[in-house]
Amino acid sequence: MGHGAFKADLESVGIETVSSAFESYWVAKGVGDYRDRLAAKARERIGREKPTFVDAIKGVGIVQPEEKIDRRLLADPAGGEAEGVDVETWPMSGGRLESLGNALYKIARDGGGGVDGMFRTSDYCVIRVRCGAASLLEIASLPEVARVSRPMQMRDGARLDSDIMEYGTIKGPDPGAPGILVVDSGVVKHPLLEPALAGFVPVDDSGGAGAGMYDDHGHGTHVAGVAAYGDVQACVDGKAFEPKVRLYSAKVMKKGPDGDAVFDRLIDEKITHAVDEIAAKDPSCKIVNLSLGDSASTIAPGKGQLRLASLIDRLSASHRGLLFVVSAGNIEDDGDIPYPRYLLNRPPATRLIDPATSAHAITVGSILRRSAGLGYQDHPSPLTRVGPGLAGMTKPDVVDYGGGYVGPGTTDVLTMNMEWALEGRLFTFDSGTSMSAPRVAHTLALMQAALPGSSRNLLKALLVSSAEIPPLRPPPLDALSPGRGRDMASLSHVYGHGKPDLDRATHSGQGRVSFVHDGSMRLNRAELFTVQVPAAFTAARGRKAIEVTLAFDPPTDAGRGDYLGAAMKYRLYKNVDPDEVRRCYEDGGKAAGQGAPMPDSIRRNEVKLVPGARQRGAGTHQKARAASRRDMGIDPSRPLVLVVVAEKRWSEARDSEQGYAVVVTFEHSSSIGLYSALKAANRARARGGTP
Repeated sequence: MGHGAFKADLESVGIETVSSAFESYWVAKGVGDYRDRLAAKARERIGREKPTFVDAIKGVGIVQPEEKIDRRLLADPAGGEAEGVDVETWPMSGGRLESLGNALYKIARDGGGGVDGMFRTSDYCVIRVRCGAASLLEIASLPEVARVSRPMQMRDGARLDSDIMEYGTIKGPDPGAPGILVVDSGVVKHPLLEPALAGFVPVDDSGGAGAGMYDDHGHGTHVAGVAAYGDVQACVDGKAFEPKVRLYSAKVMKKGPDGDAVFDRLIDEKITHAVDEIAAKDPSCKIVNLSLGDSASTIAPGKGQLRLASLIDRLSASHRGLLFVVSAGNIEDDGDIPYPRYLLNRPPATRLIDPATSAHAITVGSILRRSAGLGYQDHPSPLTRVGPGLAGMTKPDVVDYGGGYVGPGTTDVLTMNMEWALEGRLFTFDSGTSMSAPRVAHTLALMQAALPGSSRNLLKALLVSSAEIPPLRPPPLDALSPGRGRDMASLSHVYGHGKPDLDRATHSGQGRVSFVHDGSMRLNRAELFTVQVPAAFTAARGRKAIEVTLAFDPPTDAGRGDYLGAAMKYRLYKNVDPDEVRRCYEDGGKAAGQGAPMPDSIRRNEVKLVPGARQRGAGTHQKARAASRRDMGIDPSRPLVLVVVAEKRWSEARDSEQGYAVVVTFEHSSSIGLYSALKAANRARARGGTP
């Protein structure tokens, strides 16, 4: 039963729902006489064979206060001292919210604390409250409160140092170079970062780049170094630092008493302010990197969208020119998480953290550049978290080099040293998905420069299309095949779609050619694309593959079980008449089989892509391929037909036009002049210029 229909059935007996974004239960206003109403509804169906929505309800009860308090906060409260906690509420009217604020203030004041701030979106509201452990249950007992948690904090990464090197005067990037906003702990005045630094983005009333905007922790400087140069080690080896991107820094966290990065205000408010500021200040800065996350807030099967992830999706909807890159999160290994077995078992402590489950953002996991302790390159980092994301979405989306601590074989990432002036060393080492995310942000910025005018959907589609799952994988991952649907699902939890490649993302060649479409379409419609495949593609010996990648950015709502307001899917057909396929999809964009029967001549000629439509269709960044060493049975006299369908869920009329990008890629291992052959067979020019 769909969420919308179930909600309507509940309303038919007077049950007003507040949220459905929870595992196995809905939240409604009060309990009242719901049991009596449901019992009466159940009596109505006595003697009927057809079940009703009542049969799906296992029970009705009150959410207990202990269920609302984060397990780590409940297990380790601050004792008698007042500490800041984040109090999330159910959706409610302004008057009800004001009453709750007054109640929270009274509870906090009586315990020697207070209320320090509020942040509200259409999806949720969070209030920062200072209180002692004795007040937690009292706060959680308020019916308007949904969750009480300790504010997120970041643990410092492992560091090693490198010898100082002199590089003379560093020339800054061109004025028109792409920009990256690093939302982190700020940056220091580093001789290799200053040339690339375009400015600071204040997140409060501090105004200009005062002392309060510089890095006092180190994490932001580390992230900024990778964002500016991508591969700092390669720059050192080549003895050349030439920044190709402009950096902006937004300081949203600072060094706490124990050395961890902490947030003195609501992180939601700071991120929102930083994003709004950069959008107004420099529209050419289109990449936002967030190498941060809340390890106390993780995704779980059936669980609704996480708080910061939903905020990023909302900000992405408000600023359609911005592309967000977030880290998957690092495992806080207590010795009980065996590597690499956890990559398949995926225990709760290894799952993605907030905001890595953002549907719009590119989420980045970590792999090892070299693994002296393990023996092979490109193995997953022993600290990287695993998917899937919300509702089975492929997350992380991609992976890149982030290093990891593997005993004497450490593979940490070289970056800028915050203490360079005191220590006399320009560089230091750090590790984690915090380092792999800015590598991908750097790649996306260079893609933006190479492909001016491309939408963020096209940049994301090309990035995902360029990604490949590393062939060298540790056991038990080495026994899995990307060509099998079930195996691919397990691999995608670890690698996403793989490690991206800048050249593959921006150029076609004689062995790999991409066709692209960057546009929009109305919901409940279908669009058809045709590609003429030359005979040499299937006839010549060698491994060949056809791949389709789709990216779109639908509206979202964290208060709903069906988080995405629209869905997009695609299917690929061979040896068919395009007009016949078009007629099958004319009814509101729905695939035949949901309305009129799909003709056998169409159904049996669908190209079997891996993963299948259901598995790939859960997310907003979809990729599937068909590969073979044999003849793929494609009739060169008929074009391949790609059908892209946009389905409306709950999206309102103003959002009925859905932006998307699709990339169709052909690969062949033999020297058949693929680029020239495809160009000759199709009037539309393939992406990439002269190979």
